Amino acid sequence: MDTSKFVSAHYFWKIRLKQAIDTGKSDVTVENAAKDDCCDFGKHFYSLATNVQRSPIGQTVRTKHAEFHKEASRILALALAGRKDEATRAIASQSPFSKLSTELTNLITDWGTKAA
Repeated sequence: MDTSKFVSAHYFWKIRLKQAIDTGKSDVTVENAAKDDCCDFGKHFYSLATNVQRSPIGQTVRTKHAEFHKEASRILALALAGRKDEATRAIASQSPFSKLSTELTNLITDWGTKAA
């Protein structure tokens, strides 16, 4: 499985959130940002066989991916509410979002390597 596009798409969330912080606007709603089955990776994941989704690594990936989208949604809500300082801190290095992003990237990459 080529995971590079999935990793890139999740990295793009930080850019998307920075733009929302700067402009107060977003092409994604807060509600849709929270959904883990709307992005390309989520669509791919939920199209996999049930036994793959329910494997130990599959469950870990699913959980971390859902947490990532919930945190992105929370930050997007702050940005759209004009709470720029709080939103900026929420995407900073060592923030929960930053840590989730790194963990998710590592999990997706590792899972892709094992599936290849």
